[in-house]
Amino acid sequence: CISPAKSERIWAIIEAEDAGLYRSDNGGESWVKTSGNRDLIHRPWYYCHVFADPQHVDTVYITNLQMWKSTDGGTNFSEITTPHGDNHDLWIDPNNAQRMVQGNDGGACVSYNGGETWSTIYNQLTAQFYRIDIDNEFPYRVYATQQDNTSISVPSASAYGAITLQESTFPGTGESGFIAVKPDDSNIVYIGAVGSSPGGEGALQHYNHKTEQLRLVNIWPEEKYGWAPKDLKYRFSWTFPIAFSPHDSGIVYACGNHVFRTNNEGHSWESISPDLTRADENKLNVSGGLTIDSSGAEHYACISTFVESPHQSGIFWTGSDDGLVHTSRDGGKNWQNITPPNLPEWSYIFCIEASGHDPETIFLSATRYKLNDYRPLLYKSTDGGKKWSSINGDYPETEISRVIREDPTCPGLLFVGSETGIFMSTNSGKNWQKLGGNFPVVPVYDMKIKQDDLVVGTHGRSFWILDDLTPLRK
Repeated sequence: CISPAKSERIWAIIEAEDAGLYRSDNGGESWVKTSGNRDLIHRPWYYCHVFADPQHVDTVYITNLQMWKSTDGGTNFSEITTPHGDNHDLWIDPNNAQRMVQGNDGGACVSYNGGETWSTIYNQLTAQFYRIDIDNEFPYRVYATQQDNTSISVPSASAYGAITLQESTFPGTGESGFIAVKPDDSNIVYIGAVGSSPGGEGALQHYNHKTEQLRLVNIWPEEKYGWAPKDLKYRFSWTFPIAFSPHDSGIVYACGNHVFRTNNEGHSWESISPDLTRADENKLNVSGGLTIDSSGAEHYACISTFVESPHQSGIFWTGSDDGLVHTSRDGGKNWQNITPPNLPEWSYIFCIEASGHDPETIFLSATRYKLNDYRPLLYKSTDGGKKWSSINGDYPETEISRVIREDPTCPGLLFVGSETGIFMSTNSGKNWQKLGGNFPVVPVYDMKIKQDDLVVGTHGRSFWILDDLTPLRK
């Protein structure tokens, strides 16, 4: 970072054996280490940004888990309290250093007094949801896990006009993963909480709205921090699938690299599958370079999507984050690899959707954007996964595909969540068009269809509901 107040002064925060904040006063010809404070440099891949005050040459800011300020050339730092943790960005008005905008995992905040006080984060649609669910109340409520915040439940309508925060509830600590509401008792919620719970690897919570009791129901109690995934008994991804059986609400499934089942509200679990991933040990080492950062978010070779047939109990389909698709037709006793033969290797299987209209029809959406491949990967099978056909049709070639859903009323009416919005097909994927209107440009991570409503969970712009699908069903 070059100081706007003195162009010869350059700041650099360095991840190295002798890590810390460095300063050059001669345009980079020589450097001096001004601070080795570890609070300034932990989790280098996630934070570690330095910002020079535009008017005061010795004032410098660093955003990290906390936000820090030095007024003596980077030697001593004091913490600036912000409305939320995980601080990533800062803009300072070049003409008035007291005026700044700060970005964190809760949103954006404005200060007019150099960071002494900040505006609220509760005035903007910036929630980053991973997966959503819907209960059967009236009006129904929408549930989600949100990045670096609690899980949340929001009513779809209010008797008081606008829906307010006071009408929301917070079932579990959330942050990461799936969330599942018991179909016949919306008091009971299961929450994936790898990033926010003391439960360690595969943290899974059970919440009861009536008693307000939150308890851990982990499948296997094992710490994850600092461990290589290959050294753990089971592997659970940041967003591991959780689902109630559509045939018996007393049965819950959760997935790591195996499929697990409980019929006693998580007091005990049984594995009903072998490892359904590639389990390439070369990709299961500790993450990070100079700084080890095995937090659970980077765990790989895990099941990423799971669905039980709505037509017959004991028929399952799974997809993994390393590109495999499996099925079992006997309650998990036997499993078959049914990966589409032309699916590119190492694809992330984001979603498998079982059709509500035909027991052998399934849809699949995958992505490879982490491998710098932005093609959509959309497939359909009409024989339970024995044969697959591409339904990319005229879907844009550079729009990745995440979640896919079929309308429960109109066969062949499909919706796909992408990096920039929602695409729709009325003919099972032959042709696609983007839904417009006032829907923002935003990653769509999950969708559910509730009667005539399309409910959308975005990663950055909160919940949205398209409240009448009737015209699209014609």
